[in-house]
Amino acid sequence: MSASTSTKRYQQFQVRINGIIARSSTTDELILRLLFANLITSLETYLYELTMELLQGDQSLLLNVAKSEKFKARKLPIHFALQNDLKQYFLPLVTEINFHNLSDIEPLFRGALDVKIPLNDDVLQAIRVRHDIVHRDGFSKTGEPIIIDQRIIEKTAQSLSELVQTVDRQVIDRYAGLLNT
Repeated sequence: MSASTSTKRYQQFQVRINGIIARSSTTDELILRLLFANLITSLETYLYELTMELLQGDQSLLLNVAKSEKFKARKLPIHFALQNDLKQYFLPLVTEINFHNLSDIEPLFRGALDVKIPLNDDVLQAIRVRHDIVHRDGFSKTGEPIIIDQRIIEKTAQSLSELVQTVDRQVIDRYAGLLNT
């Protein structure tokens, strides 16, 4: 995607991904695991920042998200609603979402923003591996060490870039006027 056909968020994502790839020639297993985990963090950051930018720019999108399965059961006392700027109340709730949890994010994007996140096995597996790196100190549930090398980082970066590029195209098609591209 060229600069004129991508969002600022996409460009920032690509800078992060390229920086990770540039550092992945090391043989230090700890550094490679950290770089791999940071690939997923880069995806999470892209999705979060894009979501916040869209919600701050369009009240109807904010309402769509508030009506989503993620939030529709939340109750507020009437006095609180009348005395507060609900946008200022609601946006912090959105920040609490784990944007790497695509099982939560994909329905939210699809239902509230009309943007489909193209989930595939490579991306879902990468998220599981990141979980093991972060929460199991680089070991699987069965105690096997997670082995990461430059090839795995490059392959995962490519899968994530394709996902982000697809999301970015949809966002530009639907919401170009709301974006700081």
